[in-house]
Amino acid sequence: MPTSVTRQQYFDSAYKLLSSEGFTSLQVVRLCSVLGVTTGSFYNYFRNLNDFIAQFLQTWRQDETKRIIEVAEVIDEPAERFRKLSEQAMTVPHEAEAELRAWSRVNEMVHAVQHEVDELRLGLIRRAVLNLLPCDPQANHLAALGLSIVVGMQQLQSPIDHAQLKWALDQYVHLVLARASGSSEAITVAPDRRDLHQTQV
Repeated sequence: MPTSVTRQQYFDSAYKLLSSEGFTSLQVVRLCSVLGVTTGSFYNYFRNLNDFIAQFLQTWRQDETKRIIEVAEVIDEPAERFRKLSEQAMTVPHEAEAELRAWSRVNEMVHAVQHEVDELRLGLIRRAVLNLLPCDPQANHLAALGLSIVVGMQQLQSPIDHAQLKWALDQYVHLVLARASGSSEAITVAPDRRDLHQTQV
């Protein structure tokens, strides 16, 4: 039995439990069992289970969203930044994130952080798209499409097929870059129905 474990090891175990057993498995005794330590070790780091969940969620937000922002936004060249963003999307813990989204439907604290993560990621994609397509009226829709690919795959597959996700992201990158270059290969994005309504009125 380990004499001690780190705070990060608790978080790593949480990712594994989310992926394999679901969010209901995130209990003090189960976490300690996975790590092979007594519950006393848990309380060295966390006041209670809610404190653990709060810290875990903020770590997820920092490591899997802020990290991607920092990696992508140091790249100046717009097309290269966009490709890097797609690469980084492959690195998040997809199975755990699918379970976090399910958990967010029944837990207000998880819901709040999930919403914040979605907004941060959507904003990052939007900025990357606008760097390529600064005058494109459909830039917001293109950004939402990119996030939807990842979220949709996470909800559709368990475990996620990383090769299929990479293929989908590669198609998305090709679409946006072709649109930015004015290529005939670019697919025209349909206008928003609200735009059509306003035009008809």
